[in-house]
Order: sequence, then C-alpha cells, then structure tokens
Amino acid sequence: MMLALFVATALATPVFGVRYAPLGRGDLTWVADERTTGRAVGEFDGFVNPPLTAYAGAWTKGHVGVFGSLGVARLTTSQWTGSTWRQRHWGVLRPEVDLRWSFGPRAEHVPTAWLALRGHGDVPSARDTSNAYDADEQAAADDAARVDRLHLGGFGGGAVFGVDWRAGHGVAIGASYALGVHAGILRTSESNTTSTWVVSEASVHVQFELPGKADAPQAP
Repeated sequence: MMLALFVATALATPVFGVRYAPLGRGDLTWVADERTTGRAVGEFDGFVNPPLTAYAGAWTKGHVGVFGSLGVARLTTSQWTGSTWRQRHWGVLRPEVDLRWSFGPRAEHVPTAWLALRGHGDVPSARDTSNAYDADEQAAADDAARVDRLHLGGFGGGAVFGVDWRAGHGVAIGASYALGVHAGILRTSESNTTSTWVVSEASVHVQFELPGKADAPQAP
C-alpha cells in the first residue's frame, strides 16, 4: 500500500488531509450492549479507527486519486511478583486504501464530486507469556492468544460519494457519505462463526494539496 501511494505521489499532486466522522448515539449503544472486544484495540473500540483520521495520497492525471491511512493500536501489560513476570499484549494494524474518481476538473472555488471504492484490513497480534508457565500453561495461553487474534482481526470495504470545494492556496474542504461493511471470522476446533457489520457514515474533511505534476501546465 505504501509503495503504491509513494509512486502515485511522485507522479501527481500530493494530498494530506484529516477526516472527521462525529460520534453518535449508536456508539453509546454499542458500548452499553458490551459489543466491544474488551481489549481496547479492536475495529469498534474507538482507537485503531477513531472519529478523527489522517490520510495521505495523490490526485493523478485523468481525475484518478489514490489515498490511504494507517491506524495503529497496541496495549501491553507487564506484571512482576518477585522473580516472576508475566507480559500480555494485544494490537491491531489497520491499513485503509481509497481509489477515487472525480467527475470534473478540480478547479478553485468550484465544487467537485467524486466516487471512491474503499478497503481496509485489521491485522491483529496477541501474546501471553510468563516465566512461571509450564508447558501446558503456555500452550493454554497461546491458544487463548490465538482466539484473541481471531476476535481482533477482520476486513472490509465500501463505496463513498463525496464533494470537495477548493478554497484556494492548496486548501480544500468537503463532505462525504459512505456505505461500508466489516467482517470477522472466528474459527475454533468446535465451530466457525462469521459476523458482518454494514453501516452508513457521513463525514467532513479538510485537505491540503501540494503543487504537483498533475497540476502543471501542459505543453502545447
């Protein structure tokens, strides 16, 4: 993902922005119904995919843009009792990529509509180790960590419609509406469980466009 963004940035107009999706009563309901992972780092726990997200990318020639963001969340706990120690951690790395198409020229003081296809993945990590564990206890801890990774992992995507308004001096403001899906799969020795979450989301954004080759005057 990062290599694709680097290539796109080198050949086009680099963009950096922040997107804000306000919290709603649905988030409170999610917590009240105990639907969070309990590990603080999951997709819906509010840290790896927060309401305010930074992104970067580029608009290329031909009204095509490539944008991406990276969410990181990790929780580590370490405990010492005399010479005995125990360490546990849970983490998620969440890359997200947007491929956008604009419907008109990106001129200043003129609204420009665009459509995007968005994809993301939650790459989990979890571990529980201690110098006090025997072989059976470590095996049980490893199995519990594996289940935690299955709970934290997932993938998804969606379609986004947005409008940008270039205010001048490389600054643009806009709004977007997305219909997205997130799926997770939990496999154990006894059963397989698949969960799918489909939701719509409105957001606003501010972005800064740097001078690039896509905006350079064309030779006659």
